[in-house]
Amino acid sequence: MKRFNLLLFFIIWFSSSLSWCADFKIELADAPHQFSQMEDHSSRVDSNGKMHIAYGEDHLYYATNASGSWVITVADPSSGVGKHASLALDANGKVHISYFEDVNNEGNVKYATNASGNWVHTTIDAVSYLSSTSIAVDGNGKVHIAYLDYESVNLKYASNASGSWVNTTVDYSQDVGWSCSIAIDSNSKAHISYYDKTNGNLKYVTNKSGSWGSPQTVDNAANDVGVSTSIAVDSNGYVHIAYYDATDDDLKYANNVSGGWAKSTINNTGDVGLHASIALDANNKVHISYYDATNTNAKYITNASGSWVTISFNSANDVGKYTSISIDSGGKPHITYYDSTDKKLFYNTRYTIHGLLMWVPFAIDTVGGDAGQHTSLALDNHRKAHISHFDGHLKYTTNTSGSWVSTTIDANGSVGSYSSIALDRNNKIHISYYDISNAHLKYATNASGSWVCATIDSASSVGYSTSIAMDSSGKVHISYFDGYNNAIKYITNSNSVWESRVIDDTVGHYSASTSIAVDTNDKVHLSYYSYNGGDLKYATNKNGNWAVQFVDTVGTVGTDSSIAVDRNNFAHISYYDTSRQYLKYATNLSGGWMSLDITYIRVQGGTSLAIDQNVKAHISYASYYGSYLGYTTNATGTWVHTRVDSSAEVGTYNAIALDANAKASISYYDATNGDLKYATNGSDLNLNFLPALYYLLF
Repeated sequence: MKRFNLLLFFIIWFSSSLSWCADFKIELADAPHQFSQMEDHSSRVDSNGKMHIAYGEDHLYYATNASGSWVITVADPSSGVGKHASLALDANGKVHISYFEDVNNEGNVKYATNASGNWVHTTIDAVSYLSSTSIAVDGNGKVHIAYLDYESVNLKYASNASGSWVNTTVDYSQDVGWSCSIAIDSNSKAHISYYDKTNGNLKYVTNKSGSWGSPQTVDNAANDVGVSTSIAVDSNGYVHIAYYDATDDDLKYANNVSGGWAKSTINNTGDVGLHASIALDANNKVHISYYDATNTNAKYITNASGSWVTISFNSANDVGKYTSISIDSGGKPHITYYDSTDKKLFYNTRYTIHGLLMWVPFAIDTVGGDAGQHTSLALDNHRKAHISHFDGHLKYTTNTSGSWVSTTIDANGSVGSYSSIALDRNNKIHISYYDISNAHLKYATNASGSWVCATIDSASSVGYSTSIAMDSSGKVHISYFDGYNNAIKYITNSNSVWESRVIDDTVGHYSASTSIAVDTNDKVHLSYYSYNGGDLKYATNKNGNWAVQFVDTVGTVGTDSSIAVDRNNFAHISYYDTSRQYLKYATNLSGGWMSLDITYIRVQGGTSLAIDQNVKAHISYASYYGSYLGYTTNATGTWVHTRVDSSAEVGTYNAIALDANAKASISYYDATNGDLKYATNGSDLNLNFLPALYYLLF
């Protein structure tokens, strides 16, 4: 009895642990890094000479070589975060980052820190949009952030010095606060330089007297002076500002060491000074990195020797934007910047090599592609996902190793759109896809052990809207659109060679969303959209010869169709009603075709259908303009709708697959961040151990 109670307790506990399966778990399957618009203080060197860099756009990234090698961490995995990142280090070497969040045109100033050991994120202010953030940490470890509130177009300041976050507007003038930069003096007082866009002036404001004083105009010598400002405070409390004069295209420098503002042009050779960043060494000497727009490269200037000396430390083409400089305890400069040509984040510093002083660049990170378009998903018998998708090339992503791994399968030109994936009985992968460069239909497989790509229909303009399925013999069946002949085509290697045929040549000059399925008798079923009439059509060879039927002719219907065949070989189709922008579902389960509206939510951007062993439908779809990814099923007897992911503009190019327990997995595209995402409400846990447990207990 005690053993039975133990088993019963374990089963109850285990069942409760699976309760999360009703909800979808969302993962980033392929998330190429996107980043731009780093700020003047986006990188800092610590007391050990190690670098810390903040940057991002789709997510917030943090890079450091503190361990001896470069490590990149996702500091904030939220969508649309990381632009205008600024970084500061506290006395304990902990990282503090201010940055911008932009999702669905809603903007926030955010703050992230690893001071507690883990990354913690805080929303500081809702600003609609902003041009910059800048962060500094005082000697007490308190944080100070300057930023532009785009809603009011004012300069604002936020700090947790009082124990909680307090936001203050420090300049109420119209259209001020652009390119703001903040520094903290030894008394924990803030100093901010910024651009007055209304008057075209460089301005400065401080609270060193205990409260915010009146903003000062530092330079109004031209109509557009003060762009790309960067500020530093020396050990005596004096202020130093580097800035760009856009009227004269010069790099300028100002300080108040003598009491008033002393201003000078320190480089006027060509168009120089954009993206200026300033730092001071232990002797209060000035070091500035900046972008030379004339020569499109990075520059560095310093007065450490007593007079200004300019150095080109990277002469490659179109490098040096978004520079950030910091100085180590030995007076050596450390500079990060962006390479616009190769889309890389670079770090550069100087070393003495064989007696020669040399600048050595190092690429930290590269802007990735736009992964996740034209996704297609298959699950193997271990519930591992296999996804084909398009990022300019054909890619394949899988989690078979336990973590997500992406591979480029075909990079021969622009290839991989309209990808469709299927697995054979040996879990070998088969992908059909469109070759944009040559307008051909291609096919890729790893059935031989390595990837082989081949053109299987080279007629003109063929291969749009491909869909692939495997039969019980491991033979391939593909449907696709022939854009030259305006026909739906079908190709198979069932006779060991590729043989194609026209299924329907009455569809008109545009047709889309072909979808294919193979039944238990290895007969083929197709759904597709016919431009002539705007109808959903269906074709099958289940009776020996190919026959075409109209499924739905009410309005303009049939785009984004997806077909599945149940265990009794009846067909089920999900599709898009263009006229009313509804998701629809059709089946011939009763003998004739019956169609119905599934959801009255506006749907656009793809549907995908799977049928479980109980002949219940599971459909993924994208809401109108991709505001969220949706999932609907009639598994309970009535249609139940779930909003799976609404974190950004997500859900287009969705594909659904079911495991043996009818749990759903969905691959889809995150348009906001250019990522391939994956959602599942299934469990990787296996119940097969329960009989063994029973045997051990009894």
